[in-house]
Amino acid sequence: MIFKGDLRQFHPMDALMFLSHLGLNGMLSVTLGDKLLSLSFKDGFLVDAYSQIGDDKILRTIVFRKLISEDQLKRILQIMHETGMPVRQILENLNYFPLSRIKEVLECSIKEVLLEFFLLENGQFQFTDVLVDTDGAQTSFTVQNIVLEIVSQADEWRDFETSIISMDRGLEIIAPPEKGKTVLEIEQIVLRLVEKNVSIRQALQQLPAASYTGLKAMERFLSDGTCKLGPLKKEEINHEVISDSDRLFFAFRRAFKALVSTEDTLEKLRAMLSFCKDYFNNILILKVRETQIFEYILFTIDKKEGIQKKTIRKPLGRIDHEPVFHAVDQSGVGFFGKVFPSKIISEIMPLSKTGECAVIPVDNKSKLSLLVYVSTKGAAGDSHPLHYLELLSWLVSPSQKGTSTSLNLPPMAFQDAATASVSDNNAPLTVPPNNINDLVKKIEELPPLPSVASQIIRLLSDPNSSPEELETLIGQDQALVAKLIKVSNSVLFGGFQKVASLQRALTRLGVRTVKNLVLAASAHNLFPQNNSRIGIWSQILWHHSVECGMAARRIAMQVGYNDPEEAFVGGVVHDIGKLVIMLKLSDKFQQIQKLKEKNNLADIEIEKQVLGYDHQAIGEILLKKWNMPATIQTCVRYHHNGHTEVQSHTIALIVGYGNYLSHRHGFHAKPGPSDCDTDNHPYLQQLRITPEINADIIENVKADFQNTGLFE
Repeated sequence: MIFKGDLRQFHPMDALMFLSHLGLNGMLSVTLGDKLLSLSFKDGFLVDAYSQIGDDKILRTIVFRKLISEDQLKRILQIMHETGMPVRQILENLNYFPLSRIKEVLECSIKEVLLEFFLLENGQFQFTDVLVDTDGAQTSFTVQNIVLEIVSQADEWRDFETSIISMDRGLEIIAPPEKGKTVLEIEQIVLRLVEKNVSIRQALQQLPAASYTGLKAMERFLSDGTCKLGPLKKEEINHEVISDSDRLFFAFRRAFKALVSTEDTLEKLRAMLSFCKDYFNNILILKVRETQIFEYILFTIDKKEGIQKKTIRKPLGRIDHEPVFHAVDQSGVGFFGKVFPSKIISEIMPLSKTGECAVIPVDNKSKLSLLVYVSTKGAAGDSHPLHYLELLSWLVSPSQKGTSTSLNLPPMAFQDAATASVSDNNAPLTVPPNNINDLVKKIEELPPLPSVASQIIRLLSDPNSSPEELETLIGQDQALVAKLIKVSNSVLFGGFQKVASLQRALTRLGVRTVKNLVLAASAHNLFPQNNSRIGIWSQILWHHSVECGMAARRIAMQVGYNDPEEAFVGGVVHDIGKLVIMLKLSDKFQQIQKLKEKNNLADIEIEKQVLGYDHQAIGEILLKKWNMPATIQTCVRYHHNGHTEVQSHTIALIVGYGNYLSHRHGFHAKPGPSDCDTDNHPYLQQLRITPEINADIIENVKADFQNTGLFE
């Protein structure tokens, strides 16, 4: 069997799952320029992997462990140069020691190659049936177990690389670990490499251990103030530097992953403080016995001087004399707002007149309590780290001493603190807001994800989760089980051989597809499903949204977009602004529909006449409020006019054309004023779709549209 393709159209994880499912014997080769990777399979199990980086890891590790002499190393390197043989094969032939002795090292090398594979943005792959022999190490991985681990590592790696801008910058030690403090061996090695003034990339390559392990050590050094990032080189400062808001989102995502992956209070505290140190000027940890503060730790953060730490062990005051601190401690719910008057805080540090602050309970399960106070010197501007911190606090705050879900504080407790009332999400507005932002502010939230869906998505992001845990959790929602099995058996996902079990369905679909199907199934809950006129309209809108998602996925695969599943999600949410109008301005929505039918005009033209803005603008602002990825925001903002907007992105064109195909060929197809000959559609030229390719897309999309019921 020969299985080959382009990584821009086939995610590495899906390729591995496919080969594993078929139980094949052979080798998967991956090439990108001069880079070559190979993965060996025996009966569907991954037994070996090779790359230059993986081989280098093996050699560095066995040299570090003094398993070979300097002369033996020279001989190995000479054989590699003359024959090109992998290190593992050379070691087996030279027989310096049994390979079983370094089984752990070889397994680490396989994971190193997998991580390298998952980080590739493009490249060609080909699987060929060959006889794969095993050696004395007997390494073997169940693919579905290891890919869940490595895909999570790859996500964290990309987040880290994006947050620091470049892996080619260095680290600088500013506060070496105190004497007597326990430092892991891997951390000691990383610090020694940092002292050599090498780049982060070079340090990870030279590390005689897994690169991912070194990356996590560096993250920890940056979060606890041991190290700081070195300056960027001139060539690294360019237009691709991410915005402050994107950097904030990446920091939040890292902290979120750390919080959901541990139950240890100190680890939770460390994850939260790691987030805070980049966005707040002061971090104060208060230790309280009953109501008396008996110790505090103050971190003062200055961009020039770094992090200054001060620990004071002495009675400071009583929190029951401080309304905000007392209410937080008793309710287990944090406070977030403007800096408030506090005698306790003013005795420790100056109070800012214009800053923002938060008080978060971390542990209050006994007579001892742990409270964290953070503050800024001034207003946070547009980045809103306080909002992200509030989300993180939900995973930290214990809510043990009381049942209150809000802080009923007397007015004196927070002099200028911002307050907000939560409106009834289901109550329609009787008059349209004065502007678009007023409308979005009225929506505190659409209905949240169901509990099981939220747990599933969290589990899919957990590197320590197992396929068995995922299967057990999904099994709690039989409707979702049926949906996943039905989708896995469809022609959309290569259902050439029917599966009847959830386990087989998960293996076939892969983690990314499962996550997006869960999100799509949950998004369906946002659309009213009653028999009212609004309910009927909402189901038509949902049906169209799914069609747009399916068409966008098909188009993305055809044009080589690197993430077809992202295009699917973009298509499903592209009309979220219409849903807002439908739920919050139902009278205006009905007026828009009547005018549309009467005058035969496009939605966005009628919306601008009636509301002063269109559903694209509403959707974009709402997704910004939800902190959705910028690419998905782009789909929502430009799916009607991506071909005329400089700011638009390929994915907006893909979703825009998918939207058009749904209106032209979908279940509710109704030619409108914007229809034109499909082969002359303005998006086609920008997507470089020829008439022949377009004909294939339309044929496949029409077939896909017969399967929209899979997402009901």
